[in-house]
Amino acid sequence: MCEIDKKEIQDLENEYEEELAKYYKEKKHFYYAKIGSLLGIVFIALSGMFNDEFYRLFGTFFMSIIYGIVGMCILFTIMSMLPGFKEDEKFKWDILEKQRKKIDKIKKE
Repeated sequence: MCEIDKKEIQDLENEYEEELAKYYKEKKHFYYAKIGSLLGIVFIALSGMFNDEFYRLFGTFFMSIIYGIVGMCILFTIMSMLPGFKEDEKFKWDILEKQRKKIDKIKKE
């Protein structure tokens, strides 16, 4: 292999690693949103049962903020369960696999 091929392989591997890190970072955000929505649903259920105590403890402003955050987590969780989102995630993974195969093919030559 000449030096140009090694540089090309290194550039392709760096690009692949960046895309892979971005893919897993996005996946991790939706994982945390799912955890947040589960905890939020429990929090909403508990605050519904003990409404006066929670409002006395947190206040109206912070309860509104907490409900807003829980609502956004639930929204992101619902979005991640839609078929279009799953197809998009599969498409991104297929692109990453094609890049990996291309790098392996160039390495073998």
